[in-house]
Amino acid sequence: MNLTQEIERLAKLHAEGALTAEKFARAKGQLLSTPAFSKFPVKSVRRESPRKFFGLPLWAIAIGPDWERGEMRGHARGIFALGDMATGWFAFGGLARGFFAFGGLAIGLFAFGGAAIGIVLAIGGAAIGGLAIAEARLGALRLVAAPVATMPLAVAQLVSIPFLLFTRIPPRSTSFASISPGL
Repeated sequence: MNLTQEIERLAKLHAEGALTAEKFARAKGQLLSTPAFSKFPVKSVRRESPRKFFGLPLWAIAIGPDWERGEMRGHARGIFALGDMATGWFAFGGLARGFFAFGGLAIGLFAFGGAAIGIVLAIGGAAIGGLAIAEARLGALRLVAAPVATMPLAVAQLVSIPFLLFTRIPPRSTSFASISPGL
């Protein structure tokens, strides 16, 4: 029996009075919370603060798919937003958009991530912004950087050398004569 037939069967049982509205909603939610192609249930989280500030919840969390809403990924919207996609003043997620954005792809005034696009500051593996600090970078101020470590979300991968501002560093050449002793 496919998903559509199962929902129709539940609706018929509900219409006949065999299922209450609450039981029908719970059963339908369980059917829709697991994608048809998966044998394992998918856990998703949706939480939001009851307090509003400028029309946004103070905090919002949205992780995982929500099949009832038709969302493949959670989209959190709030002052502090945490989710697969996050939009807020302080955004943390795979795709983060906000004044302060932290994530895999971070876009904002101050962006920190694997790929960061920041109006004022961008720090990450690749960065574009007013002040860009990264291995690959574009921006008004370019800092020479050296890799230090890989962090869990690639927030801080680099250490800048500020005394080399506005300088052009020639690309490194790797010749076999420089690494082979005595050849």
